[in-house]
Amino acid sequence: MRKALLAATALASVTLTPLAPARAEVFDTAAIVELIRNTVAGFTQTANYLKGQIAAQQQIADGSNTAMARFQRNVRSAQIRDEHIATPAACESLDNGQAITVGAGQSWIVATSLAAVANRRREAGPETPAWHGEGHAAADRARLHRNRYCSELEAAEGVCQLTDRPNGDIRSASMTGGLSYGPRPENINAAIDFSIMALQPVPLRALRGDELRAAQSQDIKLWRDRYLANMSLAQDVHTRYIARRAETVTLTPAQRAQQQAQGLVVTERGSWLQAAELEVNRRMSGRAWNAAIWRMPPASVLREIASMQALGLHLQMESLRVQEDVANTNAALLAARVESDTGRPQDAFKRLSTLPTPQVR
Repeated sequence: MRKALLAATALASVTLTPLAPARAEVFDTAAIVELIRNTVAGFTQTANYLKGQIAAQQQIADGSNTAMARFQRNVRSAQIRDEHIATPAACESLDNGQAITVGAGQSWIVATSLAAVANRRREAGPETPAWHGEGHAAADRARLHRNRYCSELEAAEGVCQLTDRPNGDIRSASMTGGLSYGPRPENINAAIDFSIMALQPVPLRALRGDELRAAQSQDIKLWRDRYLANMSLAQDVHTRYIARRAETVTLTPAQRAQQQAQGLVVTERGSWLQAAELEVNRRMSGRAWNAAIWRMPPASVLREIASMQALGLHLQMESLRVQEDVANTNAALLAARVESDTGRPQDAFKRLSTLPTPQVR
């Protein structure tokens, strides 16, 4: 480029300088040749510079594209990693869900065991107080009350010695006062005793000997069995209620942390109902879980939503079972109402005194 400019300058100076005709012709020819040679060389150099500049720009673009491609690949790899690697919150949700499921299964085992004991007592089976008569059953219930639930008034009258749970068998808090009965067996015993007092403190005496064989006892046995069936239905509702609060599952670290956050006593074990409520409260008000949600990638948030929906389905299933209990109870009440409206006898079992004296062998 510099040579081209110098050549142009020389040409201009030659053009402007007056020369003799002969010398001017020779000089003009030489100057023009030199000018053309220098011009061509200058433009050639310029073209070389442009080609080098273009090549450099291509290399810069290639390097930038390569670096950006690597960056985007790393970003995508991180996204894939975040979408496929379980977060700590997901692991906690899974552990808590397993604890809740185990607690639900164990509560059914507890309910079955409690129902088996309650059935023998209600039906006046052998070796139960009602087997020997309602008087024995009433005396046994009064003795249990004095030993376990003696009140201040009874203690002042000298009937019994005051206990640490006065009138626990007639106070609903013994059964409904918490989410878990805890490790002490006295707590669940108090819940069972309240249920007995609320539903059937004194079972009907057993039909034995000639009472079962006499022809006139068939109608009485029929109504007695029907009464026991309704009592069994009512007792099962209370039994499942108690079982859901029985200590049947080991709480996870996240659930124990939620207990501490709520200001509750931290325990190693708890009930199904307690584990379910802690999981709901952890998502509702737990700072750690809510902070983790804000840091999660979209895929992890979707997994947490799926986990919450699964918990909701579990609770809806338990709600369905409770609604079934309500429907069964309403069916029994409806049958009793219809029977009462049609004038059928409701107290046939009271005619036990008309039966012959049983001969027990």
